[in-house]
Amino acid sequence: MSMQAIYKSPQDLSGDKRKQDFHKRPEQFIKRFDTLRLKTIAMIAVCLLSASATMAQGKGGGSGFKGGANQSAEYAYDANGNLTKDLNRNIVDIQYNCLNLPSKVTFGDGNTISYVYAADGTKLRTTHVIGNDTTVTDYCGNVVYENKVPKYLLTGEGYVTLADNVYHYYVKDHQGNIRVVVDQDGKVEEVNHYYPFGGIFAASGNAQPYKYNGKELDTKNGLNLYDYGARHYDPALGRFTTMDPMAEKYYPMSPYAYCGNNPVRNIDVGGRKIVDVNRNVIYNPKTGWSKDAPADAVRLGNAMMQTRTGTTQFNKMVNAPHDIMLRISPESYIQKSKKGTKYVLGRTTKHFANDKLDYADIVVYEGTLAHHQKQNTLKTKNYKVSAHTNDEAIGAIATHESVHATDERNIKESKENHKNRQKGINTPQYDTERVPEEAENNVLRELFNKYNQLKPNGHD
Repeated sequence: MSMQAIYKSPQDLSGDKRKQDFHKRPEQFIKRFDTLRLKTIAMIAVCLLSASATMAQGKGGGSGFKGGANQSAEYAYDANGNLTKDLNRNIVDIQYNCLNLPSKVTFGDGNTISYVYAADGTKLRTTHVIGNDTTVTDYCGNVVYENKVPKYLLTGEGYVTLADNVYHYYVKDHQGNIRVVVDQDGKVEEVNHYYPFGGIFAASGNAQPYKYNGKELDTKNGLNLYDYGARHYDPALGRFTTMDPMAEKYYPMSPYAYCGNNPVRNIDVGGRKIVDVNRNVIYNPKTGWSKDAPADAVRLGNAMMQTRTGTTQFNKMVNAPHDIMLRISPESYIQKSKKGTKYVLGRTTKHFANDKLDYADIVVYEGTLAHHQKQNTLKTKNYKVSAHTNDEAIGAIATHESVHATDERNIKESKENHKNRQKGINTPQYDTERVPEEAENNVLRELFNKYNQLKPNGHD
């Protein structure tokens, strides 16, 4: 087990005593962590039963829509589609910055919540002015400060309360929802039950603010919104408070909808894009690969991103409106017939539901690649002079297959060819390989130019 499993960003802890202790006695940290995981798993059933009993006794503290107004116009939006008034929450004004992120929320009672962001939209500070009390929360890497005092050290598995140096661990479900929080002695501090759209219908304890999808829930002064980074989310309505900055990628859906109105199957990582709960393909250009991304997806993606063409296609897969599964197979897929031998380097299988593409399965056959490189064909020679490593070759093959999985015209034409085959028409009506082969050749050309110190595609 690596240090990163305990500390999310070890470099942020330079000089910190906990980091020094880890290096001195790593076996104690590892033993403690593994023991707690086992204890926690054994206690989950008890915790959930306890929470259910709490709910049955009417002590769950559930959250839901609370009508706080009875007017003809209880909501208002600006020209950019941002919520500026919500009288049911007693919010009379919301101001936004140039990134369409809220900068100040004003309540009818005069209380305010203000936000400060970095240039890329990362939240740096939240200031709550509630009555005569002012609370300033600063976010500095993995450390959360409250009124200039370090309060939490966030880790991949939970957090450390810095006032007493106590570790607290999360038990999450398949969607990353924090269901149980336990301390380093195994004491249960918090249990949460969620509605599908994130509202809490039963809870025991409130030790920390990270809840549904692991996102921060701000309940002060009745705000009750999750911060998804790109947008704020209202679990009572199942809607974001601002429009999707990537709405053009999901034009059939409402720009305020959460996860295409299917929160059981999907999650929203940061208010920008939808990914499958299995996280088969999950990548954020700001933070890189998720720790849960499959090794095959990471290898394929990194191989594609070695060239400009591959990077463009990779981004299309990341933002595709359907799921894309990536695999590397060690097997050889070689078809022999009277016409000769065909070396299948990659394959894309499309799965349709209600006449729409539901998901695509891309596989690259590394075993075939080894046999292919021994041949004396024009394509083999092109690969030999252009791709100097296996991963570079895989990047070219994956780029080819990604066109099959993302290009709308290619998807439509391949579907028509499939329908014709079902009718007994074996001659393809459309050439669905031309555009993918062009993308593949562009990758090989860029690699060739790189090794021969030429400019990509002959451009300045």
